[in-house]
Amino acid sequence: MNLKLFLSNLFDGQILYDELGLLEELVIPGDQLHLLKEDLLQVESLDGEYLLDVGWYPEFNATGQFIIMIIKKCNWENPILIRKTSDIQSLKQILITCKSISNF
Repeated sequence: MNLKLFLSNLFDGQILYDELGLLEELVIPGDQLHLLKEDLLQVESLDGEYLLDVGWYPEFNATGQFIIMIIKKCNWENPILIRKTSDIQSLKQILITCKSISNF
């Protein structure tokens, strides 16, 4: 399953922004540097209380990593969850966990 299809099947909430789905799942992130930006995915929970945010830090850098955060009530200073990975398969598992934490 490609990454864009995975994301659309996973989330019931509103996908506000998605460039994560442009990544090739079977290609290592370091070979897709031109797509690795700080703003890759934002999903709003069904109740509008939570925001899921995914980005690559540092942007366009092969030694970077995905940072996944769940933000409650726009409180970016105190995310309720922060996870990091540089692997797309691990990222998918983290997103599944995020789905179970909040109703995305």
